[in-house]
Amino acid sequence: MDNTSRALARDLRLAAHRRATRPDAASIARLIPRRTLAPAARGSSLDYLGRLLAPRPGPEPLGQESRPISLLVLGLGNLLCGDDGLGAAAVARLDRSWEPPDGTLVLDGGTLGLALLPYIEDSRDVILVDAVCADEAPGTLVLLAGEDVAPAVRHRLSPHQIGVADLLDGARLHDRYPHRLVLVGLVPGTLSLSIERSAAVESRLPELVNEIVEQARRLGHAFVQRTNRPSDSRDHGHVARVFGL
Repeated sequence: MDNTSRALARDLRLAAHRRATRPDAASIARLIPRRTLAPAARGSSLDYLGRLLAPRPGPEPLGQESRPISLLVLGLGNLLCGDDGLGAAAVARLDRSWEPPDGTLVLDGGTLGLALLPYIEDSRDVILVDAVCADEAPGTLVLLAGEDVAPAVRHRLSPHQIGVADLLDGARLHDRYPHRLVLVGLVPGTLSLSIERSAAVESRLPELVNEIVEQARRLGHAFVQRTNRPSDSRDHGHVARVFGL
């Protein structure tokens, strides 16, 4: 056996070992502590990325369910992979143009996966915003709700889909699955390494934002369009402009 064959055999054994010893979603979820969040506030990924979750003091009353977030609008995806970042772009525009109702959290979760579990567990209603693969033209609006969401998350999202599927599995295992769950997104045109989105997706982002607002209204959470940019909004300057936020 030559050196190349030995190296290949070694790599195959290592890959098999990693697959065999990798914990599944159920095992991971059991290791994550149940926590409730501090009162919900508006924000974007650039605000929340790297921020520690603030737990409420004291345990939940036995037999009672605490859901401090009435509605979570969660953008998902990778800004470095072309149209995969449309979820982040949509929630950034939503936060900039629409005032959320009390108890609503607008959050770009990026590709954080199971790190977002406490947010899901503490939300009564959840709207996921992401690129959704389908046999349609790029930029086509996709809307799924209820039991149709989990299969789509597992099979029709972009490369981070495993993390999102584990996120929902973890919430279900903890018996903290959202009361109502909606997935809204666009069919991506490209998921290759790029900080630019395709023209087909970029042109439909306003429609996607409007659809998020409409789905929130149907769930009983009414956004109000802003007349002026909020004074407490953080301007991320060059970084936001580079990523089209």
